[in-house]
Amino acid sequence: MKILVRVAFAVLSVVALPASAQVLANINPAAVDFGAVKMGATVSVPVTIHNVTGMPVSIASGGLTAPGFALDAATCATQHYQIDPSASCDFVVSFTPTDNTGSVFPASLALLVSAGSLTQTAIVRLSGSGTDHLAQVSPVGIDFGPTFIGQQVGVPVTLTNTHSAPITFVGGGVAAGPFSADSGTCPQSLAAGASCHFDYWFTASDTTAVQASTTIGTVTSSPSSMADYVAIELKGEGSATLPTPNVAAWPAAIDFGSIGVGQDVSVLVNYKNNGSVPLSQAGGGFNDDQGGVFSAVSTDIGGCTGSTIPSGAQCAIRYGFLPHEDRAYATSTSIVFFDGAGDDLVAPVSVSGTGIGTLARVSPRSIDFGPVVFATYESVPVVVTNTSTSALMNFAGGSVTPPFSMSNDCGSSLAVGASCTLTYTFYAPSAQATLEARYTATTLLTFTNQTGIQPIVPITLSASVGDRVFGDGFER
Repeated sequence: MKILVRVAFAVLSVVALPASAQVLANINPAAVDFGAVKMGATVSVPVTIHNVTGMPVSIASGGLTAPGFALDAATCATQHYQIDPSASCDFVVSFTPTDNTGSVFPASLALLVSAGSLTQTAIVRLSGSGTDHLAQVSPVGIDFGPTFIGQQVGVPVTLTNTHSAPITFVGGGVAAGPFSADSGTCPQSLAAGASCHFDYWFTASDTTAVQASTTIGTVTSSPSSMADYVAIELKGEGSATLPTPNVAAWPAAIDFGSIGVGQDVSVLVNYKNNGSVPLSQAGGGFNDDQGGVFSAVSTDIGGCTGSTIPSGAQCAIRYGFLPHEDRAYATSTSIVFFDGAGDDLVAPVSVSGTGIGTLARVSPRSIDFGPVVFATYESVPVVVTNTSTSALMNFAGGSVTPPFSMSNDCGSSLAVGASCTLTYTFYAPSAQATLEARYTATTLLTFTNQTGIQPIVPITLSASVGDRVFGDGFER
């Protein structure tokens, strides 16, 4: 596989600083953007304090109280907040978004390093945003289409708990009228990874085109109290005239909703032969103008064999949606029914859906190593977690050139739910090479799954070098 790499460097101004502003420690990273993280999921990064003096130093933290962020003193606590010469310790900063609006959560962490009368203060700037839902809900839009008056037709809405803890449901009902709902197979509490469905029904009472909306709420208390709501849109229309041939087909339109890239969902489009003679069925497939994102597979249930529909039989085509990219998709098709007497019925089917996210969570996506003392180095891990439904492979790219480097343990295959790490390191040049400079790099990471979906994930790095504490009037 061709390795995709784009690396850019920029060296900025050179500034000499007074000797009184001595650096006591490399504090790394100085800024982290965790990127878009699934609502309720937790990502973390170590903040390393590396003693670059020949004497012990003590450290203190100003704490981290911003919503969505948490701080663990980690090895710094076990070392009693003291660092010996040339040694280091870590705090661990975690981010758990509590909504999926895409709004950026900002935060900052103040760290103080001291040795005798010398002090060094650093501000670690943090950010991240939330995406996706606690549960995958599909479909979120159902148009039952033309339905003979008095006939009842139903479609299940499937919920899959994609959160790491149990969720409970609220709402989802429909006000009195031609639409109704029941809890189907859904319990009050749904375990992580489990699926169930709500059933939505339409019973036409007249020829009016009607619509309704409802909201399914999902609630969890772990790792904190969170609530998420997904809107369900319903449409239908009554028909006073029996079609020829007499066959009912529903739903006429499906919006699969927001589905993770590389994840497959499906909905049955049912058809029932209400007449007295067998019918033949054709069509209903796609011409692949969407690159295989939508699929249609006949399902031999209810006594149907091949393309023949016996009198009174109810059969189905399973329509699937497998998004390849983070964008919206839509297409349509038609199912045609024949009665052998020269009559045919065309039942149009429209399908749509939106891909969100990527095959894996890559976090953090943007790292500023901050000031790093001459002739030393610091590292930050970038964790890749497989959030898709099949193994990932063919990892490529992600490489950088000096003074940055990258190592990884991703191997040839990454199982569903597993993680691997790309470790990025910045090697600060010696004082003879430069007094103070800033470096940046951007690289592209790629990987694929068994269906050949290949996202491209940018990772940006920056760092500066010098042996003085900044913040004494000098700009960097």
